[in-house]
Amino acid sequence: MKKFFFFISVFIFFVSLSCADEIAEIPLQSLPIDYYIQKGLLPKDVTPKRQYYNLDLRWMPGEFKYTTSTPGIYHIDMTGAGSVANQGIIFKNTGSGNIQNPWVVLNGEKNWYSVDTILTEILGGETDPKKKAFFIWKFMKLNRYHWYPADGSNEIHDPTKYLNVYGYGFCDDSATNMEALFKRAGFSMSRVWGLSGHVIPEVYYNTAWHMLDADLEVFYPERDNIIVASVEDCASDGWLVSRVSGSSIASLYTTTSNNSTYQNAWNITHTMSMTLRPGEQLERYWYNWGKYRDNLYHQEPPRYGNGRMLYSPDLSSNIFKNGFQSLTNIETYSDSNTTPNIHLADPTQSGILLCKMSSPYLFVGGTVQLNVYCEGSTDTISVSFSKTGSSWSKLLDINGPTTSTFEISLDSPIAPTSSAACYSFFIQFILNGAAKNSVGMNDIRICGDIQCAPVALPTLRPAMTNSCNVTFSADAGGILEIRHIYNELNTVYPPSSPDCPVFPKDDGIISTTAPILSWEDTPCSGTISNHDIMVSWDPIGILPITPLMWKTLGATNSWQLPDGWLLDGQTYYWRVRTRNNADWGPWSEPWSFTVVLNPSGIMQWKSYK
Repeated sequence: MKKFFFFISVFIFFVSLSCADEIAEIPLQSLPIDYYIQKGLLPKDVTPKRQYYNLDLRWMPGEFKYTTSTPGIYHIDMTGAGSVANQGIIFKNTGSGNIQNPWVVLNGEKNWYSVDTILTEILGGETDPKKKAFFIWKFMKLNRYHWYPADGSNEIHDPTKYLNVYGYGFCDDSATNMEALFKRAGFSMSRVWGLSGHVIPEVYYNTAWHMLDADLEVFYPERDNIIVASVEDCASDGWLVSRVSGSSIASLYTTTSNNSTYQNAWNITHTMSMTLRPGEQLERYWYNWGKYRDNLYHQEPPRYGNGRMLYSPDLSSNIFKNGFQSLTNIETYSDSNTTPNIHLADPTQSGILLCKMSSPYLFVGGTVQLNVYCEGSTDTISVSFSKTGSSWSKLLDINGPTTSTFEISLDSPIAPTSSAACYSFFIQFILNGAAKNSVGMNDIRICGDIQCAPVALPTLRPAMTNSCNVTFSADAGGILEIRHIYNELNTVYPPSSPDCPVFPKDDGIISTTAPILSWEDTPCSGTISNHDIMVSWDPIGILPITPLMWKTLGATNSWQLPDGWLLDGQTYYWRVRTRNNADWGPWSEPWSFTVVLNPSGIMQWKSYK
């Protein structure tokens, strides 16, 4: 389905929100970015940033390096660190054989190698259909954000790409990826609704359709406050939507003439598979240097990462030959014991080297660096670029005499803001010379800048020993070096989980449907700035009562539940976690309370199982 454009109608909708909280008459194409900012779904400051941490002189730089020729588990002791600012992770092949599909999972999290590993992490073996659906909703809610998409096609409608490479998009991107996850998780009936102003997913379980919107981070309970409503339920009863999201969003549902469904505008074929040749490395960083892909709106995302796929083979050894697509009429230092490291085998013919660069992360720029030798005026080296391996564009002609290092930018030929997504490209070198040793190269360094989503990167945690599970396969001689780069602060530690509830007491009985929940915080270093609270149907918080009862509060350790949601005779569970100026602490143990409005009628409570 085509990307929804929204420039004029966004303005009309935003004015209507500000003036009358009613939707404009003109059909909408997408909710404006300002709407998401106002609702707290984006940072108030969406100015793109190069670094995401404000580090002062108290932070100490750190690095952990681990080298192995076999898969396994290693540990990184961060028990002495109160805070960790992750900076980068680097895979490098330091051996003589290829490394296939290197991947590291820290503390059992971020194993997003493929759609199947993503779902394994999301579901954790859960079989109950409602809980499975909510697990997927919660995962998408937490691991993507709303922003201008990079592409108007189905490029980011693959969960593995969407989460690892981008991490952001419009409502239709969120909805379509959720449909893909639902179907791969076994929900044969799932679909996407376009409301001419918003796009949402819907999934069928327990004999009915249910709408779970990760983009606006909402769902809408029926009037019984138990069953999750479908899109058609919301269209026929706008109050279900307005009591959570307001009348403007409700009108998107109730103006049914432009509501329509579509399916299967996605694929699940992308994986994070890769091969590291000897001398090749993958670098991924939590920060960026301003290179991103967007050929649609040309809006730099507020949060994204950059990295590099860097190939720097040892040209003095013949090991590098297997890493090139082809070599024609090329002799090496190992062949002849003469320099340059790469030169002509027969000076009467051209020497050609063809190198392919591939990455599961899309390329957004890069460079080619060459150390060359051209003895005379008839000695030449030409460098060309291709995305297909068949259609070539000239990057540089080098004419002798020269002994120099050249650097060539790949930003323009890769063209991340004006062309299709690039996951591979070719560099071709053509040598011509008067004699076989009169022209050649001593060093080649090909760098492809990549874009990555910081939320997907394997993350070191403070105040614990991190367990790192590395998987890969290696040809004979392949050696994988892994480097974790970070900064640590040892003066402030994350808070522990809150000690105990003040009201209601755990397993207590209350006589109101709008209680003021309160709890005791555990003493901690630093200053408490926020609390997260969730009130749910289940102890571990899979099924919130309503989106309005999953909140981020300030420093206060009490909160009044909105009225109209709790039911007489029902038991509810609530959990709290605390944030200080180091990090979030863990969630509390689940506490419970039961609503009893008529103690004398206990035996007549209605069961909502």
